[in-house]
Amino acid sequence: MRKLTLLMIIIAFLSGCHANQQKAIHKLPTDKDIKEIVESIISQDSLLFNNSNSNNFGLTKLRKLRIIVPEENSHVPPPPPSPEMVYINDLFELTVENKPIFKKEDYDYLLFQNDSLPEFEFDSNISKKYIIASDKNSFDKALYSFSIPIFTSDNNFAYVQSSQYYSKQWLGTNYFILKRQNGRWDVLKHEMLFTH
Repeated sequence: MRKLTLLMIIIAFLSGCHANQQKAIHKLPTDKDIKEIVESIISQDSLLFNNSNSNNFGLTKLRKLRIIVPEENSHVPPPPPSPEMVYINDLFELTVENKPIFKKEDYDYLLFQNDSLPEFEFDSNISKKYIIASDKNSFDKALYSFSIPIFTSDNNFAYVQSSQYYSKQWLGTNYFILKRQNGRWDVLKHEMLFTH
């Protein structure tokens, strides 16, 4: 009996070590990549808040976009998508030129990001380049709010949502797909998701 108990303790210990080793495989995206992605969207999509005469603002804090995994065999339909969430199945259906962006091998990395990137805020240096605000409710002008990018496991593609507000009212949300090419992030696709 003691041998059996000891054997079970050893197996549980080794299983825990193995699980910790698997978690350590994933690395968080770098702050540099996150900043470059948002700046690429701003410049490539002509979002005009890099000019002191502009009435458009960007938020310094990127919002968390929760990745939702629907319950299998549930008889209750999932809630409709919103600007605060994205279904993992919808990420797998995203394509550019009929090629999927996220693949099944990205599944674990998507969940890792979901649990590991709770928030991201630009440092004060961004205010030298762009007109920014810290709170969407503090002014009556046009505003863009970006989500924290969601990356593929190879960190070569990213998905970002951008919501637009005017006079504190939500107008709509777009999504962007970006690809790392020749040392920079390029917007490959940009589409409307929701509108007010």
